[in-house]
Amino acid sequence: MCTNTIELTEYKPCNIPRDQIPQEIIDELKEKYKSKLQINLKYTKQGDQWLIISQGWVGYIPINNDWNFQINPKVPIRNIF
Repeated sequence: MCTNTIELTEYKPCNIPRDQIPQEIIDELKEKYKSKLQINLKYTKQGDQWLIISQGWVGYIPINNDWNFQINPKVPIRNIF
């Protein structure tokens, strides 16, 4: 079993080449997590990229057995408590 984990940081833009994430995964993120993630397609000469930004939410998003997203806080965890 191959698992793809995409790691993001809260409020930090993450650019991922379009061909590295299946469209159905992006569609599910947009549908179920639209209030937690901003997802846009960025067109560049080097190739299209998904621009994904966590909107102040941290945690773990399991999409299916092969795909999940880990969203880390923008500050070290020890500074939160």
